[in-house]
Amino acid sequence: ASEKVQLNWFERHIELSEQLGKSLVIHCVKSEHLMRKIHKEFAPKQAWLFHDFNGNQQQIEFWSDKKAYFSLSPRHLHFPTKLFRNIQSLPLENLLVETDEYGRSEPKGRMLLLGEQLELPMTELQQILAANWKRAYGL
Repeated sequence: ASEKVQLNWFERHIELSEQLGKSLVIHCVKSEHLMRKIHKEFAPKQAWLFHDFNGNQQQIEFWSDKKAYFSLSPRHLHFPTKLFRNIQSLPLENLLVETDEYGRSEPKGRMLLLGEQLELPMTELQQILAANWKRAYGL
């Protein structure tokens, strides 16, 4: 679909997110500058969740201030991804982990890998992620 069509549908999703009081899940590929513009224009009250996040330090800082969530895929938890280089700067209260990527590693392995990189014990990481998940999805 054209960028215009995609933008129209995305704006409709933002409106639905706000009307229904639900977080908006976004898979943003090479359009982060546009996401910033749209976020400013709509000033959403609902959280935005960036699926498969692999952003740089500036993106982490910008979206952390907007209370966005960063949903991490195991494929970005290895060097030399942007995320790997900046993982320590992710605010723990904005962190989610993806469990839908098959063939990379099992969920427990992903948690261990992330815990090592964040220098957190597994039980603490699990508690943080569970609380974030409940908050992100309004449970």
